[in-house]
Amino acid sequence: MLYMCSHLNYSEGSIPVRYWGMPLISKKLTHLDCSPLLSKISEQFQGWQNRRNLSYAGRIQLIKSVIVGIQNYWTSNYYVLPIKVLQRIDKLCSDFLWNCMIHLVSWYDICKDKKMGGLGLYTAKDWNHAAAIKLLWMIHIKKDILWIKWVHENYIHQLDIWQVQSKGTNSWMWRQLLKVRDMALSKFGDRNNLQRAMENCHVNGKLQISAIYNALTLSATYATWSDTIWRGLHYPKHSVILWLITLSRLLTKDRLCKIGMLNENRYYSWRSCNWDQVMNWYSTNLKGKGFMKKMKRMTLSATVYWIWKERNLRIFQGKLHTPAQLVREVKTTILSKVLNENIPEHIKDKIGKICQEEVMDAEFLALRELSRKIGSPNHSRLRSI
Repeated sequence: MLYMCSHLNYSEGSIPVRYWGMPLISKKLTHLDCSPLLSKISEQFQGWQNRRNLSYAGRIQLIKSVIVGIQNYWTSNYYVLPIKVLQRIDKLCSDFLWNCMIHLVSWYDICKDKKMGGLGLYTAKDWNHAAAIKLLWMIHIKKDILWIKWVHENYIHQLDIWQVQSKGTNSWMWRQLLKVRDMALSKFGDRNNLQRAMENCHVNGKLQISAIYNALTLSATYATWSDTIWRGLHYPKHSVILWLITLSRLLTKDRLCKIGMLNENRYYSWRSCNWDQVMNWYSTNLKGKGFMKKMKRMTLSATVYWIWKERNLRIFQGKLHTPAQLVREVKTTILSKVLNENIPEHIKDKIGKICQEEVMDAEFLALRELSRKIGSPNHSRLRSI
């Protein structure tokens, strides 16, 4: 071998051979084989980790746009990744989201659909299953691709993908695909239900992995407050803080006392209102897609965000703003968002007057009063560390 390499001017390689960064192997895919995938994700996170000013919303967007893309590249070639690799990917994503600090919400809950109380991110395991199911469907419809023809010739013969049984002599990857098939059949009940579900996962004639993922993880439990948090004109970072507050997951002083990180909490219980009642009122009375309803939901999220930010400013930096300054910040936030939306001019004029007038109408005045109550030291859900 060395003699041939010296004459042909080639360097001696090693197995597995890599093509476009991925190992070309036919045996069982191991954790070590997937180290380039994990290294790529880790490098991305380390590069972003230095940006201390990244909000939760910014971190979520990076996980969605970049990490899922990297994982898709591998699943489009291997389809089934080792479970330890998938668990490691989820841990890396969760650590990055919470900046390697206390994980305020479990990754399982984060990966629920927004309508079900989550953030709409994807677990690596379920996404990998969705990619494998897409492959099974392609084999089922006998898509005119050379390797699918090879699969039918060598594995399926005169049967179909839903009937063929695994054999000890089959490759590791084929056995894993059949395990995913059995899981999917169990999830949907039978072959007919699975096929109907796959037909509903087509978008513009193409089978979408994201649609399969949603079908796999669909739950009957819906969060009644999801529209209040997500279906408005909200700034993403405002929505995430409102989401954390609704779940009672901010690192407030009362929570730190409960988990033993603080010995005492000098604040009082908030008696003027109940947060669940506030969210219930918004979720019940402000349903719909109307612009004014969206704006009112945005007003809630902006108010909560600025109060939360003010609490942190007072505790960590010893600075403070007056209630009037906070209300001005909320109004400026609303006005800057609204004026950049594609809405009728008469509505823009109306909102501009509301935000600019010193004496506001009863509704906005009520919101200001609510903001003062929420911002009082007695509100347990918004207490900062």
